[in-house]
Amino acid sequence: MDITPVSKPASVSRLVAAVVFFNALVFLLAGEALFYSLRQYEHQATQAVQNLARSLEASVSGVFDKVDLAVHAVAREAERQRAAGSIRKAALDSYIEEARRLVPEVTALRVTDAAGRVLYGTDTAGHEVIQIADRDYFKALREAPADAVVLSRPVLGRISGKWVIVLARRINEPDGRFAGVALGILSLEYFSRLFASLDVGQHG
Repeated sequence: MDITPVSKPASVSRLVAAVVFFNALVFLLAGEALFYSLRQYEHQATQAVQNLARSLEASVSGVFDKVDLAVHAVAREAERQRAAGSIRKAALDSYIEEARRLVPEVTALRVTDAAGRVLYGTDTAGHEVIQIADRDYFKALREAPADAVVLSRPVLGRISGKWVIVLARRINEPDGRFAGVALGILSLEYFSRLFASLDVGQHG
């Protein structure tokens, strides 16, 4: 029986081809694994960002809801006193301060008259009367229906001298005429501290 010997060069060529094929297969599998891993990380990162955004939205929305409740209560108290005859500054200031203590996120609660003079509430005792009739939120509420509420864009506070956001509600006379606004003031520094407290990692 004749056995045809395989030449050495042919054997080496087959070995090289097998090694090349094996390496290509390994690289292909490794590439697929890396691609799958990248997609998994991207998916996890997307979920983390969405969860963080929802958490922030709920937190910020909750803050504005609490401030609005306080502003609404102050507006109704101002209307009650006005309907009883006239607003008594000491009594309304005391009511406002109690409401402010219940909502520590709010910087100040204040009430104006129909002319836009800030007469009652936080930091109004012993200070020069501040006029806000030119503010957009005041103008909007003056023409708005009863129980209207407005959230301002960031404005520079005329008492605090700091950038703030104002949540304001209309105050009405017993006959429905415009009697002023109740203001809940939130400092932008509060939101800066809130966002700065987030830990999103080194490359977040």
